[in-house]
Amino acid sequence: MRPTILSLFAMLSLCHGAAGNDEYLLRVDTIGYLDSTEEVPKESVLHSIEVLARANETFHSKVSVGSETLIMSGKLHQQDGEFRVQFRSTHSVDTGTVIRGAPPVSNKTGVQTTVVVAAGKSIVIGDVTATRDETTDKSEIARVKSNKRFVLLLSEYQPPAE
Repeated sequence: MRPTILSLFAMLSLCHGAAGNDEYLLRVDTIGYLDSTEEVPKESVLHSIEVLARANETFHSKVSVGSETLIMSGKLHQQDGEFRVQFRSTHSVDTGTVIRGAPPVSNKTGVQTTVVVAAGKSIVIGDVTATRDETTDKSEIARVKSNKRFVLLLSEYQPPAE
């Protein structure tokens, strides 16, 4: 009985693979810099999250590392060779502040949008910029800048070779 069930699962997997690739990898890179006093700050990838999505179905992914949490959810629509992504992504950092009777306080940054994107292409889906003045140790005023750009990449999923 057990070999028959395993054979059935293997056959279903093969049939699904032969029917065509309707699985896609959605990745959001947050690119930018935080709390920089440089005139032209150097950008880097601050964090990334990706999820395997099927055409015309919802997707959801959540990653927690230390005090940081990344969440991505939405729906990938495919029609006439075009992809439309209804999308929501948040990045939160637990500040360590607790107020009695309330959830922990966190700093959140996120984006919610619907975009049209081609497979193999990336698109900027949001941008957050902040500037503030701080007093330095030498009693000077320093301009502190932060910038985050959210970039969505859609690509056809290629399973790893076995």
